[in-house]
Amino acid sequence: MDNIDLITDQLKKLARQHPNTSMGELLSEVLPDNRTPEDLLLFKEELEGMSTDARSVCRIIFSLPHKAVGPNGRGWLKRRLRLQRWAWPRIYNSFHEIKKILNGNGNL
Repeated sequence: MDNIDLITDQLKKLARQHPNTSMGELLSEVLPDNRTPEDLLLFKEELEGMSTDARSVCRIIFSLPHKAVGPNGRGWLKRRLRLQRWAWPRIYNSFHEIKKILNGNGNL
């Protein structure tokens, strides 16, 4: 089991225990506390460099309870965006942009 699986498992457990807690708060409980102010500034700059749509997706993920975590999270997020009348290309382009950033090869 790699670090991502461990973090996901911990997030699922915390989400069951605290169903009304936002994803951002849950992540702060699970992620290592060795982030420097520079790390947070870089993360903020990455978010600000994203398209409006990608930032909207991130906002949903960070602000909603645990629904965006786990094996059904991406499907749940797609359904939510479709209910907001997002077209499929808009959804996939936003997901692709976020994935590029997370994989470290986004130069936005």
